[in-house]
Amino acid sequence: MPRILVLCFAWLLVACSQPEDPPLQGPVTAAMTTESDLVAPQPARKVIIAADPWCPHNCGAGSDREGYIVDIAREAFAMAGIEVEYI
Repeated sequence: MPRILVLCFAWLLVACSQPEDPPLQGPVTAAMTTESDLVAPQPARKVIIAADPWCPHNCGAGSDREGYIVDIAREAFAMAGIEVEYI
């Protein structure tokens, strides 16, 4: 009885597992791929931040020192290639 239970459990695991990726339909060579295939151009992305002035967190927009929260936001979004506009 335990052997049948283990076999049924193993069959369920196999039946419920993720399917494998399909095999490629032919050899892929370097001549078949170009740089444009590897790097797709992305549209320019922008985030607009607006807030009431509350120095030193966020000061007036357009000033020399806009606030440390705005600076942190610019640095964080710059890592993802996103421009930040503070108004």
